[in-house]
Amino acid sequence: MDSEPQSPAEARDHRRFCDEQMRRPIHTHDAASLNAVWAAAMRSGHAEARDWVVTAAIRASLPPEGRVRLALRLAHAMRAEDAFGVLLADPDVFSGEAAKGEAVSTLRLILLNNGTPEWIREVARMLGRRLCRVSDDGGERTGFVFPVQSPLLPAAYPCEVLLAPGAPPSAGPAIERHLHSIEDALVKAGTPEVRLYRDVLVNREGQMWRADGSMIRSEWRVLPEASRIASATAPRVEEAVLAICPNNVYHWFTDWMTSIAWRFADGVPDLPVLVRDDAPPYVPESLELAGGSALSCIPVGDAVAVGRLYVTGRPGVRLDPEGAAGGLFRKMVAAALDGREPPRTGPVYISRRDARRRKAANDEALEDALVAEGIRPITLTEMSLRDRIVAMRGATAIVSQHGAGLCMIFAAPPGTPVFEVLPHMAGTLRNRLCFARMSRMLGHRHRIWLEDCDQQREYWTADVPRIIASAREFLAG
Repeated sequence: MDSEPQSPAEARDHRRFCDEQMRRPIHTHDAASLNAVWAAAMRSGHAEARDWVVTAAIRASLPPEGRVRLALRLAHAMRAEDAFGVLLADPDVFSGEAAKGEAVSTLRLILLNNGTPEWIREVARMLGRRLCRVSDDGGERTGFVFPVQSPLLPAAYPCEVLLAPGAPPSAGPAIERHLHSIEDALVKAGTPEVRLYRDVLVNREGQMWRADGSMIRSEWRVLPEASRIASATAPRVEEAVLAICPNNVYHWFTDWMTSIAWRFADGVPDLPVLVRDDAPPYVPESLELAGGSALSCIPVGDAVAVGRLYVTGRPGVRLDPEGAAGGLFRKMVAAALDGREPPRTGPVYISRRDARRRKAANDEALEDALVAEGIRPITLTEMSLRDRIVAMRGATAIVSQHGAGLCMIFAAPPGTPVFEVLPHMAGTLRNRLCFARMSRMLGHRHRIWLEDCDQQREYWTADVPRIIASAREFLAG
């Protein structure tokens, strides 16, 4: 993401390089030179050069592969409309197989950006489906249903939002609007249906397709060549439940584990569950906690053929105790604790020291300051799922930078104080309120400390003294 901090001398060199390149005629530039200007502009904060790259890329004659890679880079930098313009400037990017995969990835990022105009989002959605050859007939109805949900209760605690210096004042009201809109959507959506698809193929990406190559679920990727080849000799499973998602602990527990809550209800047959062949340990551990050691997990690689595949549709299920997923969370926690509530061990800090992206530039200083306050750091990637649940259950408070591991608050007792340090990225703000939403539905107290952030580079610095003062006051209350 070109987010490394630059010395003043390095920044001046990058700006000088940008200025020199911008003086050259556009027809003399190729994809490599435009990418070089973009990288230098990002590192030096040269806004004029970033805008120039977009204009040049639209006007220049670039090979499809180079054009789509530059568009993807713009989309990653949260410039969705610019990425869309660069991508559509030459329709040849959609005709060749070499560029099609990255074109679909670019369209997905454009769609995920909260700031993308709705008409562009709709075009991106439909174009992505056509490039992936998606043709979903909706499957068949089944007799499997989710537990009955009681009406969604009002949040036990409001989400508090405090803004660090530099964070936009408009972010606070925006967060409040987003949280309410998410809850309103959940109330209107109800519970999803469990659908049956016959004679399909599945791969480790969770893609579903038929023997003729038409896609049912693309997961915003074109079908990999390895999966297409493996289709002819794929091992066959007569009946299974789909439970495949990216290797991300948040999405596993809140999207996919909850989407198969019906599978663990009384009276449901012992249907095997399809999981990635490279799934992290928390995947089989969580399935065992929910379904017992006898539950069968089938690892999926390039392709597996399934005679009858059970798939949960959209929307997702509610996470609150009275929602369709509430019983599943209680079941997992009870199995992990094995009837013994752990002692309360004081506040914990979910460390980001092993994270590669999006942590504060001064991450070590923040952790050291929290330790000095008596807040114990834990690194979740080093712990089994049972140990994570025990740690969350015994914590009197939870402090964390925004990160997937914070989803473990599902194991904390209701009313637990959760202090989240969140870098402000307007383009993905709604999506990044996932933990505040979880806290509201699980009955936790939640405070967001919102830091200013360069969202194009995903670069931010924690205001350590103010964070410590705010966390101290919040945890004391």
